[in-house]
Amino acid sequence: MELDCTAISVTHLCQSSLAFVKQQALQKRIQLQVKLPSSLPDLLVDERRIRQVLINLLNNAVKFTPDGGGVTLEAAQGSLEYYRACSARVSTPCRQRYRNWYLAREQSTPVSAL
Repeated sequence: MELDCTAISVTHLCQSSLAFVKQQALQKRIQLQVKLPSSLPDLLVDERRIRQVLINLLNNAVKFTPDGGGVTLEAAQGSLEYYRACSARVSTPCRQRYRNWYLAREQSTPVSAL
C-alpha cells in the first residue's frame, strides 16, 4: 500500500471530520464537542486515510451514544511528537448506564461450582 503523506493541520482535520457526522448527531440530539489545544503542530500523514479513520471513529461514537448524549473529540500532543488518538468520548450518563448493565449482568450470571 502506498501512502501519500503530507503535512496537515490537526485542527482542520478534526473540524472537517466532525462535519461528516454533524447531521447524524443532530438527529439523535447528541452534543458534539471539540477540545483541541491551539499549539498543535501539523501532522505528516496520508490525509485521506487518517480522515477516514477519524470519520469511522466519530460515526461509531455517534451511533452507539444514546439519544441526548454527548461526544467529545479531543487531540493532544504526547511525548516524542506522537499524538494521542483523537478520541470520541461518550457522556457520563452513558458510562453509568453501561456500568449498571454490566453490574446487573455480573449479579445475574450464575457461577458454576467446581
